[in-house]
Amino acid sequence: MQRKTIVKHRIRTYLASFFAVALLMISVFLIISSLNIKTTTDIALLNYNEKSNLDYKVYLKENDYFKEEFLPKNRQYIASIIDYIDVFYNFDFSSSKPINAKYNYKIIATLSAQYKVDTNSIKQVWSNDYVLVDNKEAEIKDQTTFSISENVKIDYDKYNQIINNFKKDYMLSVTSDLTVSMLVEVNGEYVPAKKVFDTNSEIKLTIPLSEQTIDIKMDYKDINNNQVLNIEEIGRFNNLWFFFLGTILLLVAIIIIIFEIKRVIREDKKQSKYIKQLKKILHDYGDIIVEVKNAPDIPKGKASEVKNFSELVNAQIEVRSPIVFAEISKNELGLFVLFDKEYAYYYYLSASSSKKKGEA
Repeated sequence: MQRKTIVKHRIRTYLASFFAVALLMISVFLIISSLNIKTTTDIALLNYNEKSNLDYKVYLKENDYFKEEFLPKNRQYIASIIDYIDVFYNFDFSSSKPINAKYNYKIIATLSAQYKVDTNSIKQVWSNDYVLVDNKEAEIKDQTTFSISENVKIDYDKYNQIINNFKKDYMLSVTSDLTVSMLVEVNGEYVPAKKVFDTNSEIKLTIPLSEQTIDIKMDYKDINNNQVLNIEEIGRFNNLWFFFLGTILLLVAIIIIIFEIKRVIREDKKQSKYIKQLKKILHDYGDIIVEVKNAPDIPKGKASEVKNFSELVNAQIEVRSPIVFAEISKNELGLFVLFDKEYAYYYYLSASSSKKKGEA
């Protein structure tokens, strides 16, 4: 019986260890499966493009030399025969996926005068803004494109006269220009990812003033201004049920492992007590004990198990036969047998019961 009990303990330890390891592996698999485990990186979520264009025509006063009603862009113009400048603004926005966006724009003319301090330094001495197109707002819902088109007429003589009066009143030799800008602001949102973005664009036309001839300069994006809206890809929950189940199994596995560790520690302590008790018995009663390699057979129906080793010693005094000892399981179970003719008395010293039964 004692040997069967030790074997059962060993089997239970092996099964518990196997079960705990299996639970641990399953729990780790479930937790990993519940997550999107990927290297944190920036990925392209949305592309959006801005394309702007600018055109103008210079309309002329009646004169003896130019028969055209207007001159096209990118020419040198005689200031005294300019009637007005007709300016055309265009702005196109497109995105790779449908978005919600609010956008607004306005056109401002900025008149400025600069004074040349020295050969290497020019500083502004005066400027003033004139609203040509007041702020306009619009929005799109679940769309990929929108366009803005505006046309303004610049009264060249009006602004030229303002700067000439400024120079006359203050008797300053200044250079001056009129910058006519369309300012566009876009506030967008890519709804599926709750990702917002904003962008600002400026389309400028710069017209020199108070000069005999002028060269009008344009500043705009005539090619795609491609922007990429990024999102950081991180590990996150993909299957909450797998995560919760994996977590529960992980806790169960940890509890089993802790329990088995504590049990093994207790068994080690019991084994230490068994070894200590066995050494004491062999030392104190070595003259009446015979150690053998194989355990002797105990006759069925003609044997009695004694309560403790002291009872076996008392019986030995009467029988006058040596006590036979064999260790059935090293450091765990030992068998003491005293034969009286055809009858036998026996005692098991085991790690699990050495404290109780091993007292001499």
